[in-house]
This record gives sequence, C-alpha cells and structure tokens, in this order.
Amino acid sequence: MNNLVKNNPTAIKVIKMHKIKQQRNDIIKSLSFICLFILICYITGISMKTETISAIPINHQLNNKIATIITNNVKVNKSVIKKVIVDKIQSAHISENGMNFIKEHEKFSAKGYWDVNGVTVGWGHKINKDDPEWLRVKKVGDWISKSAADKLFEKDMDEFINPALVRVVKELSKNNVHINQNIIDGIASLIYNCGEHGFKTTEFYRLLKKGEISKAIDCVPQTRVYCEGHKERRKNEQMLMMGDYAC
Repeated sequence: MNNLVKNNPTAIKVIKMHKIKQQRNDIIKSLSFICLFILICYITGISMKTETISAIPINHQLNNKIATIITNNVKVNKSVIKKVIVDKIQSAHISENGMNFIKEHEKFSAKGYWDVNGVTVGWGHKINKDDPEWLRVKKVGDWISKSAADKLFEKDMDEFINPALVRVVKELSKNNVHINQNIIDGIASLIYNCGEHGFKTTEFYRLLKKGEISKAIDCVPQTRVYCEGHKERRKNEQMLMMGDYAC
C-alpha cells in the first residue's frame, strides 16, 4: 500500500469493503459447494437404493457368521473344559506315596489271618470269591509269597481302589468340590480299610460333599475307629491329607 493510499481515508475504506465482499463471496462459494455435494449424495443414494437394500442381508449374513463363530468357540471351549474335567476324574488314582502309606499300615503278612468275616493275606488283601482258585483255598495259617502279595496289591489298586476313587471324585465334582492328591491318597487308605460303602457312610464324606474340606479333615481321627490300630492309622491319614506325612 503506497503513501497516497495510506493518507486517504476514503481509499482505505474502499479497500476494506472490497476485502469483506471477497470474503463473503468465498463463503457463498463454499456453501454452494457443500449444498451441491449434499445434493449429489442424496441423488446417488436414491439411485443406489436397491443396491443398499440388497446389501442389508449381506450384513445380516456377516453378523450371523460372527455369531456362529462365537457360538462354536464357546461350544469348543466348553467341550475342552469338559474333557479336561473328565480326564481329571478318570485319572483320580492313588499315587505311589499313597500305596506306600497303605502298605506301611497294613504290614505284610505271609501267613493268612482272620479279619472281619474273612481270611486276609499279604498287604491286607481279604480273600474273596473273585480271586483265583489257588488263593480261594487259602486258610488261616496258609502262606503266600511276597511277590504274589505284591501282585495282589497292584490288582486291588487297579480293580478296587482306583475305580472307587473315580466314583468319589466324580460325585464330588458334581458338587463343585475339588480335592488334591494328598486327600485322594487319604481317601484311598480309608476305602481300603473300610470298604467303599463304609467310607461313603462317614461324616467325613458327608462334609466333603458339602465342600467343607477342612472340617472333613478335622473329623478323620474319629472316622470308623473300631480298634487301637485304627486310632493311629486315622491320625496318620489326617496328616497325609494335610500333606504332613511322608512315607
């Protein structure tokens, strides 16, 4: 801006008005462009109405696919969890520590002895009708080798104790009660000593099914105690369940 314009108020006023007019024209152009854009979008939308409508089912199909994938994943996760639980139940077996505990308290007897309505030999095996003939004919005072007794003990674990443990753990799982290996070993000892039916009639098992594990363990020393030997065994079974007993 030259000095002549600077010193001329009328010229300055004209220049300002020109700038304002130019800004107004720019705003009008911008608004016109925006209106034109909106109009084009509207017209395009009408012409594409059919395509838009036909696209809606595609979105539904996509949503359905996503829902199906999620549902399938949930089903898979549930089936995996169920399989883990089933596997855990089926593997509810006595440990080596538990077997050593039972042997330690049963004591090996090479000679048959009378124990509650039956002849017992080896590691506390009571002779029954399902035993082989060579064993069924054994009477009080008859002998059995240690190797034969070991085989009988393993057979009792596989055919009597472990299946009983699976049934117990399965029943507890239905009540959402889960126990560790120490308690499983203690239960195995109780079942071996009292029988499965005898064990399931105890206050210990009743509390265990309610999920009151600590109270159940507390009452082990009073569980089916019929002789002096049972007192020491129950005390040790309690310690075993608490993880405080080493064989």
